[in-house]
Order: sequence, then structure tokens, then C-alpha cells
Amino acid sequence: MEEIQRSADGLVVQMRKKLSLRDLDRKVRLNAVFFADKLPHKPSICDTIKFVLSKFGNIGVTASNESDPNDRMFSITVDDEEAATDILEGSPWSIMRYSVHFQKWPETMALEELQCNQITFWVQVRGVPPYMFDVENVSEMIEKFGTFIKMDDPLESEEGTYSYLRVRVLLDARDPLPTGYQLPREDGSITWVSFSYEKLSDFCFVCGRLGHTDSPRRPCPIGPNPQNVDIEYGDWMRAKAPQKLNKNGLNQVPAVPPQTRRKFPGQLIVSLQSQTPGQFLQSQGASSSHTNEQHNNHLPHQVRTD
Repeated sequence: MEEIQRSADGLVVQMRKKLSLRDLDRKVRLNAVFFADKLPHKPSICDTIKFVLSKFGNIGVTASNESDPNDRMFSITVDDEEAATDILEGSPWSIMRYSVHFQKWPETMALEELQCNQITFWVQVRGVPPYMFDVENVSEMIEKFGTFIKMDDPLESEEGTYSYLRVRVLLDARDPLPTGYQLPREDGSITWVSFSYEKLSDFCFVCGRLGHTDSPRRPCPIGPNPQNVDIEYGDWMRAKAPQKLNKNGLNQVPAVPPQTRRKFPGQLIVSLQSQTPGQFLQSQGASSSHTNEQHNNHLPHQVRTD
């Protein structure tokens, strides 16, 4: 009698597993990475993610390892590919004032094999002249600090011609957020190009990293870069997204595979610098009043965020 009962119990367990797998296969799996040095209560995070994403239908959320306080990954299930695409395109999400990156979870990969230190941003790049509004040039610029994904066509947007570049970039979240770089020009001059980030949640104004802030109660655990203690981070690095966005974004230009990129005369190579515009001006020695006036237009407090 006991053997029959054990056999029946085993059959029930197997049927439950099969039903669970079938239910999982009907849904789309995503992975969320929470960029916080110290995670809040994980069940609270799961409830908050469900609430934030509720407009996309039925959302399932589980912590990948609820007992490990250092594990920042969460498993997400959504009803269909359309909902998954909308969530991915909206990344990063700001949840509980932290940046949260969503990525696809392929069924051929274990959760532990997924990237847990990368995040995507729409970056507004200001200070690039229109003749360099070319996907080959822009992708080469971006590759100095991240991975170029795509860019909005600044000359054919719904708002008219952009005065800046809007680029989708994949960054390593363990590094400080880049503030800008020096751009060599064809006339031999060097100008400052600044970055500002759409949907940028709380980050540290001391070390420039996601995951924590600096306050008297909880000072930055990393501190400023000893090789560049004068670098400045602040609210000027936040940017507002263009208001007139259709469901699929603006007229977007995808990345060009390296093997198909064409080189052309006068193409410029940029060098990334972890400097503020003020530092850049000082390093240039303020050679002329024209140069000062040109660079001062790119100081952080003057960066437009609309």
C-alpha cells in the first residue's frame, strides 16, 4: 500500500513539473539586474517590479537567489514578445530610485551565464558638428567607452533637426559614467563633447558610479579617482528624453558591422577623457578668447536637458 502511495505521489510531482514547464514555455523570460550596492528587501523588490510593469500584462517576478544579499538578479516572465520588447526598449528602469537593466534570457543559457554588470542608456551627445552626424563616426566615438547599439537620425526626427546626437549605448556599470571626451577637429583644434543620460536614476556624485549615493550618513565607499580628483559629477548629467516618441522610437540607425564599415578621408579618431569641461579648458591653457567662448558653451550647467 505504501509503495502505491509513493508511486502516486511521484506521479503527481512529475505532472506538476511538466505543467510548470509548459506554463513557463508559453511565456517570455527576461532577466532584471538591480544596480544597488546594498539591496532593499527582496520580496519588496519583487512586488515593486510587478507593480511598475503591471501595464504590460501578467508579470512573474522571482529573486534568483533570495538568500544571497549580494545577488542582484531577478527572473521575469511576461505574456508575449511584444510586452518583452516594450520592457527592453524602456530600459533602464528606475525602481526604488535605483537603475534596473532588463535583458532577454535565452532558453539555451543558464541564469548564471547572463551578464550582470552591463546597462543600456540613451545618451545625448552634445558638441559634435553636423558633418560628423554619421553612423560610422558615431559608432567609432562610442566604442571608446561602450558598445554602440543604434542612434536616432538627428536630421530626420519627428521634432525636426536635432542639435545633438541621441545614441543607444551599452555600458559597464562597474565603471564611472563617462562625462565626455576631447574631439579632434580637421582644423587642428580640440573641442569638448559632453554626455548626458536619459532615465538616469540616483548615482554617486563622488565616484560617478551607479548603485549608491554620497551622504553624511552613508559616504561613498569608493571615493574619487586619485588620478583625477577634480572630476565633477552632478545633476547636469541627467537629460530628458524627447517628448515626441512613437512606439518604436524615432528614425533609428542601427550599428554597422565592423567588417562593413567604410573608411573615408578626414575621418576623425576621438580619445575619451575622464575630465570635466573645466578641466579640459585648463589643460588647453585657454589659448584664445575665441577658444574660451567656444568651450564655455559646453560647461555642465549649460547642458540642455530638454
